[in-house]
Amino acid sequence: MVVTNPDNQTGTLVTGFTVNPPNTLAWTGETNYTSDGLNSETGGFSTSFVYRVKYIDDNAPLSGYPKVHIKKGGAEISGSPFAMSYVSGAYNTGAIYSYSNTLAAGADYTYYFEALDSSGAVAAGAPTSAVAAPDVAGARQQSGGTSKIKFNVPAAGRVSLKIYNLAGKPIRALFEGDLNSGDTQREWDGRDDSGRYAAPSVYFLHYVYPGGKEVRKIGVKK
Repeated sequence: MVVTNPDNQTGTLVTGFTVNPPNTLAWTGETNYTSDGLNSETGGFSTSFVYRVKYIDDNAPLSGYPKVHIKKGGAEISGSPFAMSYVSGAYNTGAIYSYSNTLAAGADYTYYFEALDSSGAVAAGAPTSAVAAPDVAGARQQSGGTSKIKFNVPAAGRVSLKIYNLAGKPIRALFEGDLNSGDTQREWDGRDDSGRYAAPSVYFLHYVYPGGKEVRKIGVKK
């Protein structure tokens, strides 16, 4: 094919070149990160909320990226957006990044991720849209109120949800029985199996499901 350039010179158009796809952010696909970028989605003042995302591009991310934006009531919290730390993987096939922190009580948090590659191109993908989470319980929610505990059942079967103290003793059985696969939730009113409020401390939620087990921290505040 003959073309004319701006200087009215003719030449041959070369075809068959490859255009690199735009850089992309995606969910990591790990346990608890298949459909979002946060674990846990509920907790207390001492819970470490872990944000994870996968960066995919032929170019490395720009220094300081990816970042996670954390908002409360629609406004960025202090220090947000936060630079994330490299965990594993190659950026051209998918590199995982992580950031963790604790949060003040509130049920009006949202988060989303942002990335630029080394040429300044903005990343696309589902993680760049805001997600409503987490719910962080305060003193009232953990003593006389309820904390919502959200979890995903990967396959139908026997499920156990129990709360243990620091000594490893179970203090509350929230659920034990058969469940279908999918997202679900249970609530804890801050009481132990005898009906008394749990003492202020850090507790551990043991979630046992078909083929696996997770342990999450739950804090009871004074």
